[in-house]
Amino acid sequence: MQTAARLHRQGFQGKLVTLDGQALLADGAVVGGAKDESATHLLRLKREIRELEEAAASQGAELDGATANQGRLRANIAERQAAIDSARVQAHDAELEILGAERDLRVVEMEIRRIEERRREIANAETEGRAALSEVDVDESNTRRQLTDAQRDVADAEEASQVAESVLSERRRVVDEQAAKVTEVKVGATQSRERADRERSLLGQLDRSISELDAREARLRDDVAIADRDQGQAAGRILLHRGRLSETAHDAGVAREGLSSQRARFDEAQTQLGESEASLKKLRSTIDEQSTELNELTLRERELTLSLEHLDEQVLDKHRVELAYVIGDHHARPVPDAEVAARAEELQRLIDRMGEINLTAIEEYEENAGRYEYLTSQRRDLEDALTKLEKAIRQMNRESRALFREAFTAINERFKRIFPLLFRGGKAELKLTEPQDMLETGVDIIAQPPGKRLGSLELMSGGEKALTAVAMIFAIFQYKPSPFCLLDEVDAPLDEANIGRFAEVIQQMTDRSQFIIITHSKRTMEFADVLYGVTMEQPGVSKLVSVELRGEKRPISAAVEAAE
Repeated sequence: MQTAARLHRQGFQGKLVTLDGQALLADGAVVGGAKDESATHLLRLKREIRELEEAAASQGAELDGATANQGRLRANIAERQAAIDSARVQAHDAELEILGAERDLRVVEMEIRRIEERRREIANAETEGRAALSEVDVDESNTRRQLTDAQRDVADAEEASQVAESVLSERRRVVDEQAAKVTEVKVGATQSRERADRERSLLGQLDRSISELDAREARLRDDVAIADRDQGQAAGRILLHRGRLSETAHDAGVAREGLSSQRARFDEAQTQLGESEASLKKLRSTIDEQSTELNELTLRERELTLSLEHLDEQVLDKHRVELAYVIGDHHARPVPDAEVAARAEELQRLIDRMGEINLTAIEEYEENAGRYEYLTSQRRDLEDALTKLEKAIRQMNRESRALFREAFTAINERFKRIFPLLFRGGKAELKLTEPQDMLETGVDIIAQPPGKRLGSLELMSGGEKALTAVAMIFAIFQYKPSPFCLLDEVDAPLDEANIGRFAEVIQQMTDRSQFIIITHSKRTMEFADVLYGVTMEQPGVSKLVSVELRGEKRPISAAVEAAE
């Protein structure tokens, strides 16, 4: 501090700071000191921040180097990946060539099989032709034998005729008998000649058949020769494709070897990349930790700076004193006694009781007064709307109770009438669970089919439940009928007798509404006016079938079957 005072006296106009934290300003004021721990802590924080910035810069340089190394590794990996992709493309092309060669080979094999089948067919046809030729030969031999017999008969007949004519002159007395015999012989000869003509015509037909079979045999032999030639060509193509297949397989093996080597290089590069990324991740974690610590220290420094500035402002506002100019001689002043301290406290209480001066109090009052009036009017409007809403709710509740009571009474009367019609006896009724509260009450169905005790709906069978529900639906429908009603397989759990009663009740209500019923029951269909069915004459193609039944006699089982 003495050296700083000497430099200040010599004319140095800057700010001088000692090693223990004291500061000598340009106007001669002394700030801080050895006991100013806040300034010491700030200096220490600045020094640590500077060291952390230097460490962050060095680690940033290391990070840049690692990033550059990672970029180089990624470039190498990209090159090797491109080489691997090229090898994969070559292998894929080789596999495609192999597949094409195999496909050609399968085509050639199929052609060979077709040629073999054609050869077998030709051989079978040749065998059949030879068998037919053998049969024709047998028929020809039989025909020739028959022709020889006929010629022998003709010779015998002619010889007998000559003998008869020579004996005729000698035996006139037996001329009638011999003439009869000659006539018989002539008739036999004529028959033999006719038979011989037929055999000759048959022989001609056989000759033509033999010539046709010979021509067919020649054509079959030509087909066999053509098939042999095609087989030789196919065998040549097979040998050629097998050679190409072996060459393609060799190329594919070379491509697979190149792919394996490239894959090994790729795995090595991937391993190096993993190691580099691990080291880079470690560096990043270290940088993140130090950056977090640096941010915390920076925030701490900023908080201390702001708190120091806030304290300076508070002291300046309350005491009109700048600490930078009075802190130096503060300890040189005398210590205040109890009277001075009491007076200072009294004055401080008076100042605190006076409070701060609010120059905008009038404007704030006017703004708050206007907002109060607006909110008061809004509250008044809400209270009026709430009163009207409660009145409307009470009116709606009264009307709802009256409408519900009227509807319940009317539906209950209709339910009591419809239930015996459907069950051919019995009785049923509707009861409210809470008659005092019409808006929250439930409805119980109490039914007694003929021959059973009175009980709840849960104690009935499935068909009885369905029929009771139908009676309930019809009672509601009769109370407020609509233009049409759609029933989807309501009669499914009913037997034939109950279905008939169900259909009769529907028919009674058709004067007010139109009923559309989806059903599989023929009994229900018999009561319909129009039937619509969907059939599938061809697989996957639906067709609508309609049958008009108005004015026809029932039952209409034929029309029902057509609709089905």
